[in-house]
Amino acid sequence: MGKCRLFGKKGLFLSLNESDLCRICAVVVGQDVERSAQILKESMELVEKTKNPDTLMSRLDLVESRLDALIEYETRGIPTLQPVPSELKAALTADRGRILSRVAAELTQAALAKAALSSSSKRARTAVEKAQRTICDMGGRYGHPAELEDSLDKLARYLDRAAEGG
Repeated sequence: MGKCRLFGKKGLFLSLNESDLCRICAVVVGQDVERSAQILKESMELVEKTKNPDTLMSRLDLVESRLDALIEYETRGIPTLQPVPSELKAALTADRGRILSRVAAELTQAALAKAALSSSSKRARTAVEKAQRTICDMGGRYGHPAELEDSLDKLARYLDRAAEGG
């Protein structure tokens, strides 16, 4: 007697595929894996290209949630993607510091350029402080403060010089 790996349905006449899924679950899992693969591909392309920290964070969150859903299948022995989702998540975790560092550096450069062009010291300070808050939010949210320190140091030095009048 077969038993479906997804919901544990069993029966004498239950037909299972090569992944030990009943017909209904096989369709649901197949569609979910296919859609997840598309979302992961599109999201990672955006993560690599974006300069917008909000887009970066929302897409990283989306990638992680889709990988977590696929890892549920993986833990039940249901084939999904190659490499397997747990390996993809480990690779994302390892690469996250580089991704955050890149966006933080771009954000810092843009804020300092905006501050340099600003005719008002208050506007300049506001731009730099906004960049600081965003970078701190990224670090707090994803736990990679070390990779973001260089950008935060540059912004802090600017604010220190501005406070001293230079």
